[in-house]
Amino acid sequence: MTHHKFIRAEKDVDQLAGEIIKEHYRDTLHKIKPRIDYLMCFAPQDEAGNPTGPALKLHGAPCAATINITSLIHRALGEGDVLVKIDGELWETFTPPQQLALLDHELYHLNPMFVVGSEKVKTDDLGRPMFKMREHDIQIGWFAAIAARHGIASIEVQQAVMIRQKYGQMLFDFDGAGQATLHIVNDQIPAGV
Repeated sequence: MTHHKFIRAEKDVDQLAGEIIKEHYRDTLHKIKPRIDYLMCFAPQDEAGNPTGPALKLHGAPCAATINITSLIHRALGEGDVLVKIDGELWETFTPPQQLALLDHELYHLNPMFVVGSEKVKTDDLGRPMFKMREHDIQIGWFAAIAARHGIASIEVQQAVMIRQKYGQMLFDFDGAGQATLHIVNDQIPAGV
């Protein structure tokens, strides 16, 4: 049985992230130029080489990637300002557009901190940029059984109604046939998401 395995991501991940930053974060990350480390994570395996659990978890659930702001102590030891951990096996199954979307999702969490009344980025005692984490617009943790038992009184159904009211057809095409499909117009999801 093996434990988790961690490998620094190949340069192509840094390059892809750099392209995303240049295109979508020109006024923030591109100007600030934080040091971002990318780490591929692999699940522990049994003697036969089968995974015995997920490579990564977030709030107890398996996930494709996570992002963390590096502590001052670890920055002082030479680590980057931010660490992005990616499920290495899952990454290899993703198409290039899915890889791009995953990195963009993680980078979107980074919210630079600015000096009040200024466009100057706050820095730590090492002179490195400071960030706070941007929370998801929608965070879902549902139990279908609870929704079925309690209907509109359940948080699950209340959140579903809120999502439909706030985002409507942008996220899902509720076509009345009981099928929800991702709704993308001209390969673009509207701004603000």
